[in-house]
Amino acid sequence: MKRAIIALLIIAAIGAGAGAYYLRRNGAEITVNTSPIGRGDIIDTVGATGTLQAVTTVQVGSQVSGNISWLGADFNSIVRKDQVIARLRRKRDSETIVSLFLRRPVAEQRL
Repeated sequence: MKRAIIALLIIAAIGAGAGAYYLRRNGAEITVNTSPIGRGDIIDTVGATGTLQAVTTVQVGSQVSGNISWLGADFNSIVRKDQVIARLRRKRDSETIVSLFLRRPVAEQRL
């Protein structure tokens, strides 16, 4: 019984292969278009809609306070290890001018 099932499966496989060959031989020949590699204008574009989401989100905090004088990174910017992302202004310009103006008489008296 087992041999009869195996023989039947082999005959079915051969029949399926012959049938596929018979159907394909009268069909249209498959054509492949090729072209040499070169530079040129963009012919087609791909558009997509949806929402982008970050793979990894990191919370960043600081332990200092002050006014930022220079910012080297923005929201969602890629930053690298040891990259300076902000510089703080040590004193406001107006405070420095007022401080120097108030210290002048003391400095002149010491002369």
